[in-house]
Amino acid sequence: MVTPLPTTLAQLLSTADVVLLDGAMATELEKHGVDTSSALWSSVAMDSDPGAIRAVHRSYLDAGSRVLVTNSYQACPDDFVAAGWERSAADKLVCDSARLALESVREWSTSGQDPVVVAGSIGPYGAHLADGSEYTGNYRLDEEGYRAFHRPRIRLLHEASIRSFGIETQPRLDEVLAVLGLLRDEFAGTEAFVSFSLGDAGHLPDGTVLADAARAVTEFSSVVAVGVNCVPRGWVTDALTALHEATDLPLLAYPNSGEVYDPTTKTWSPGPDQDQQAALVPQWIQAGARLLGGCCRTSPSTITELAQLTA
Repeated sequence: MVTPLPTTLAQLLSTADVVLLDGAMATELEKHGVDTSSALWSSVAMDSDPGAIRAVHRSYLDAGSRVLVTNSYQACPDDFVAAGWERSAADKLVCDSARLALESVREWSTSGQDPVVVAGSIGPYGAHLADGSEYTGNYRLDEEGYRAFHRPRIRLLHEASIRSFGIETQPRLDEVLAVLGLLRDEFAGTEAFVSFSLGDAGHLPDGTVLADAARAVTEFSSVVAVGVNCVPRGWVTDALTALHEATDLPLLAYPNSGEVYDPTTKTWSPGPDQDQQAALVPQWIQAGARLLGGCCRTSPSTITELAQLTA
């Protein structure tokens, strides 16, 4: 078993004004020739090309990321089983998402580089549905249903020495509260950041007021930061302002590239915010952002620019 890294996200935030997350995984894997078109999305690379995952992690570390997120956003053991893997192999692939990130950090850190945290990515139940539900929140389980869904992945990541978790792209507050309760009750000694997807700059896709969601997660002592991801860059300042008024937790944001996705043609086109990161980052920091990174269609160059803007 790979041993846990010595630094926590809480410790990292206590020593730096702004900490950089990483950026998109799937589109970077595609540049390495990985086919991400199946329901497993980027998770398939744990089997087909783990070296590509290592290369992507390394590229983000070189760009300035000090928080790496495991390639487990859509890596549920049941989904691997449904795709044809034996259960033991499916469990190993989830663990591999942690191992690849942790080993990448250790290899990179041998030259005395800055401390890095690896956060286990916990995508929503909607991502498992593979129909875009993580952006709509059009699903619902009871608390035990959510716990039963998330428990196997969290257990495997925990067994693989992950102690920090990224509960990310979350469209429903009830699901987030269930996951945080699961961490509290069954995985003592862990920490988490919570990142919501949005229906608009002030609401989750399920209709919850963003400020209310922030207040709710602040009640959990394991939460070390809260914010938004997988959102348009133009929404971030207003979202952070609302969060800042609702909680004293460090805030985070890792929006999309600024390009616009057409679900009919499944293509991306230039958007109004694509070249606005340099202009917007000072606003985000003024609004309280302490963790910054990128989501869909971002790349190591996105993080390089963030590093320059926050130096």
